Amino acid sequence: MATFEKTTCVRFQKRTFPKPFIFIKNQRGCSAFVGYNGHSHDTYLHAPQCTKRKGTILHEFLHTLGFHHEHSRPDRDDFVKVHWRNIVSGFEKNFLKLNNTEANFLSMGLPYDYFSVLHYSPYAFAKDHRHPTLTPTRPTQAVIGQRRGLSRTDVARVNRLCDCRNHYLGDDLPGAQNYIEWRLSIDNLKLSFLI
Repeated sequence: MATFEKTTCVRFQKRTFPKPFIFIKNQRGCSAFVGYNGHSHDTYLHAPQCTKRKGTILHEFLHTLGFHHEHSRPDRDDFVKVHWRNIVSGFEKNFLKLNNTEANFLSMGLPYDYFSVLHYSPYAFAKDHRHPTLTPTRPTQAVIGQRRGLSRTDVARVNRLCDCRNHYLGDDLPGAQNYIEWRLSIDNLKLSFLI
């Protein structure tokens, strides 16, 4: 939580009823539903396996804040290949692509990020750990699916979602859409749904 408060305008407060809240549960592995349902949000961080790496906790909190996996973007095939036959049965849903409208909003006008804490590692959910489930389709020096901390793109994505204009917005990232232009395009998209 301190990491988000240091790098974004997101602030966490101790729960008071009837306000919505995040409930951290020490069970069911490492998982969280994407987004907020208006009442409460269960975030599962079973100790000790889910609390050993800061990045795992950040990964789950990003889901709680509304973000999907980086490799779920509709443009992901330009960046990674999914090896479906090597994914453990029942976990294929974690590799599905989002529809264009949803993903174009949630990408926040920012480039694909191999280094995102929301990107799976090459051997995530592999049946056979001698073979990857994800391989990059472009040459990259980046570690894919790191769990050390938020990437610059992760930080910019949260700040764009929350309109944190006094924090890092990622305009300097190669391939990023300028924040103001992106915000105007999103506002216009919202208007088109209302008309």
